Amino acid sequence: MINTIYEFSSYKTYLLHRIKLASRDDRGYRSRLAEAVQCQPSYLSQVLNGKPDFTLEQAHRANQFFLHDRE
Repeated sequence: MINTIYEFSSYKTYLLHRIKLASRDDRGYRSRLAEAVQCQPSYLSQVLNGKPDFTLEQAHRANQFFLHDRE
């Protein structure tokens, strides 16, 4: 089982993993993540499954959502 962010080579894979873990108990998790990142849930799905990437600001907001520290 993967436990830390450092074990992922892609932020998209990491996000999918975190969403999968959280979604077992929390149906609105994707919506709250999209709200925290300040994007539409449909855009979040496009980022996770396709070509677009988060902006630096959106990535920063995602880090805040997951309570990541500077390390």
